[in-house]
This record gives sequence, C-alpha cells and structure tokens, in this order.
Amino acid sequence: MSMSAAELKAGVIAASAGKQAQGVAYYAQRLGVLAFIGIPEFPSYTKVEGVKRLDAEAILDGETLEEPGSGAGLIEQERGLQ
Repeated sequence: MSMSAAELKAGVIAASAGKQAQGVAYYAQRLGVLAFIGIPEFPSYTKVEGVKRLDAEAILDGETLEEPGSGAGLIEQERGLQ
C-alpha cells in the first residue's frame, strides 16, 4: 500500500482483535505515524496492552469485528484516515 505524506500525517486506522492490531501499531510506530486500532469491547488485556505499548490508540467499541465500531468510524471520518 502506498500513502501520500498528507495521508501518513493523518494516521492509519485498522480493526483487529489480535495480532494484526499489533502489527499495524508496530509499523506505524516505526514510521512515526499515528495508529488507531478498533478492537471489540471485550478483548484480551494483553492484546490491548500490546497495542498501547506501541503508542497506538486502542478504540474499544462493538462486540465483534463484523460490527462496525462507531468510535473508530468517527475517528476515521474526522481525520480522513485510510
């Protein structure tokens, strides 16, 4: 995936209940990009802490990944994230 400088400055957003969340957070941190990760409301504590340790924002919203999280969706719209 290729992103412009303006897109990178805005940050990235992803939805995940596990390892993908930490992978996105890891690479965002390495690139100096803000990361917002939508995670179901009742995740494992270690997964949320792993995301936070990598300086990403964990947005706990929705019961499953299939249920679009309103919190993550609002941030996506406000910041024009991809």
